[in-house]
Order: sequence, then structure tokens, then C-alpha cells
Amino acid sequence: MARMGRRPRAPRESGSGREDPARRAEAYALDLLALRPRTVRELSARLRSKGYAEETIADLVSRAERAGYLDDRQFAAAWVEERCRSYPCGPARLGAELRQKGVDDQIVSAVLAENLPPEREVALAMQVASKRAPSAAAAKKKLWDLLRRRGFGGRACEEALRAAYGPVDELEA
Repeated sequence: MARMGRRPRAPRESGSGREDPARRAEAYALDLLALRPRTVRELSARLRSKGYAEETIADLVSRAERAGYLDDRQFAAAWVEERCRSYPCGPARLGAELRQKGVDDQIVSAVLAENLPPEREVALAMQVASKRAPSAAAAKKKLWDLLRRRGFGGRACEEALRAAYGPVDELEA
């Protein structure tokens, strides 16, 4: 029975029993790139961790770049768009993430300037703030609960909330 999640292996053409390391490296690189886009540094590191020769890695990287399978600029642009859509964050964090993945500083700066202009950054910050900022009632309730857990009576809590927030509706449940 075939294992799930693994690519079926083609039968070997040669009778030697061992496939050429360059062909194995190429198959491995293509498998990695089929899973998700990668940076040059990520692909090189993965190939290096499997023990492939530096000459083979350099050849594969250059061929993948020429074929359009490996492009740090495209990777960075797609990364910024996906992060803005799924987990909005600012240019400082996005830049740090891209640099950690091995994208060159010049590419990072250019992609962030193109894909995250100041007005979009403000809109994303407002989107995060609107989801994360507690409502006034929630903030009052949280403070009320804190004071009650600390043992203060209802009247003392009301006075403290009135001093902090102004008029207070009945909060004790």
C-alpha cells in the first residue's frame, strides 16, 4: 500500500541501482517548489541539508531562476500580499520575516514600497485595531471584574470605575 503524501516513484531506468545525484537533487528541488514558493536561500539550504554538492545546488538554483520557478522578488510580493490578507502586520515585521527567509534588503525595500504604501499600512493598522481594541463596555467590565477579584465591594468598584470612565451603568452580574 502506498504511503499518503508521498510522490510515487517512477521505475528506475538504469540497472545500476543508484540514480544520478544531480537528478535526485533536481527531483527533490522540484518537489519542494511544488509544495510552496521558496526563496533562493531556502531552496539552497534544503538541498545543502540533504548533502548535495555546492556545484549541483548552484546549477539547480540558476536553472530554476531561468525557468521562473525561483524568484525572490515574486516570492516577497506574494508573501506580503498573503500576510496582509491573512494576518495583517506592518512593514517592519514583514521586512524582518522576508530577511529571515533570505530575501535581499534591496528587494525587501522595493517590494514593501510597491505593495504596502503608507495609506494601505494605515488601513491595515486600523483593521487590526478595530478587531483587537475592546469596546468601552468590555473595558469597564474587565476592570470591574479585576476589582471584584481583588476583593473590593460593589460600591468601591463603582466609585473606581466612575473615576476612571465617568458615569457607570450597573455591571455586577
